Amino acid sequence: MKKSQLQSIIREEVKSALGEAQSNPELDRTISQFVAGLAKKYDYQQSDAVMAIFEAMKRLGLINKNTNYMAADGLSEGAYESATRNELAMYLTLLYTTLGEEEKDGNMAMVKFLTMDIEEVKAALKAKGGNVDSLKEYTSNPFKAIVPGSGRPAIDPAFFAKLMPKSARTSKEAYARIQQSNGKSMSVYSQYFEVTPNGNMPNRPIYQLHQQQYGGGSNVTFLTILDVTDGGRGKDVGVCYVDTKVFLQEYKVVFQLIKQVS
Repeated sequence: MKKSQLQSIIREEVKSALGEAQSNPELDRTISQFVAGLAKKYDYQQSDAVMAIFEAMKRLGLINKNTNYMAADGLSEGAYESATRNELAMYLTLLYTTLGEEEKDGNMAMVKFLTMDIEEVKAALKAKGGNVDSLKEYTSNPFKAIVPGSGRPAIDPAFFAKLMPKSARTSKEAYARIQQSNGKSMSVYSQYFEVTPNGNMPNRPIYQLHQQQYGGGSNVTFLTILDVTDGGRGKDVGVCYVDTKVFLQEYKVVFQLIKQVS
């Protein structure tokens, strides 16, 4: 597609959004196909492809450069005010991880978006009294346990029971235990492992096991699992709480460690 054609399509979409053009099903299909094609080409989620188009439109002067992006779910880029320090710190750790992967893959458009997002999250975390200089270990005060499924989806219990059976059996009790620390001061340590299941089967999946390990004698970890088999930003497998000691023992048995970032 020529640049002039792309600009024409984008201009028509802008006009439609502003009510300056009548409903055009053919245009809608063209835009939908374009977004899907961009997402496939750069291994983006479609929501990320839409954001990439939005930033390109600002650079091309097709919309005001001061216009803020608004996602389809109604949450703007800077909508972090309602998040807890605990949630912001975990999100920041995941953003830095994703940034490293995008830099390695040379996806400079996504590097720019992620860098901007990181600065916004750091500002929100700092405003809430969080420590933005030491992301690997920080203090959450007052602590509030994340509810699995309130942000990222809760992991499917049957799947997790097959993946890590011993850790899965500790999940409910670990969640109940960490809730007893709500409102208190809690030290939190963040790290992640990139692993693949043990065995000789071909095409084994690759997972990232992101951990928020809680101190204070709780022995609880908030676990976020991403499937990064196909590269890119990864796909959500789910989140849950686990007993830290059981998890750290079991992952060495059921997985082959590819790398550890802490």
